[in-house]
Amino acid sequence: MERLRREIIEYVKTRYKSTGKTPPLREILRKFNISSRKFYRCFPGKIEELYVLSGIPCHDVKIKKFTAYDEADLELEKVNLKTELRTILYKLQMNCLRLLNDPRANAILKSSEEIYDKINKAIEEARNLQELEKAKNLLTKYSNTFHKWLRSLIEQQIWQRAVELKRSMEHEC
Repeated sequence: MERLRREIIEYVKTRYKSTGKTPPLREILRKFNISSRKFYRCFPGKIEELYVLSGIPCHDVKIKKFTAYDEADLELEKVNLKTELRTILYKLQMNCLRLLNDPRANAILKSSEEIYDKINKAIEEARNLQELEKAKNLLTKYSNTFHKWLRSLIEQQIWQRAVELKRSMEHEC
């Protein structure tokens, strides 16, 4: 077992020096034809223990691990935010259709489409979760504003219809 341990450590050292990257666990298991169970008996501290024993700086191991998670999280957040953005724009478009004859609704729709493009670009260009959070805050701010304007227009239109209905009923009586 100790001999296998030394061979694996030597392999990882050599691989890291030649490529600048740490070999993944699957590669090590295949190379030495061992099971993960046997590997963990040799290295109870998991792959991190192996990397440390191989002389690989700990920060290299952590950076590699967290960068992969950060990139995956960032891409997932981008997809989620773009979906939310499309949903909000769709709802605005549907509400504007209810107000066909009102030029204010058309102005809101045009403005929202321009803002949509800007926010979508900010999402695509975000390089980290903090930049994506800024885009999300912008989306929330504009979404709330546009919905407030539309609600106001819809309420005005409902009120006008109610007044017209009341007048027509009075004329019939």
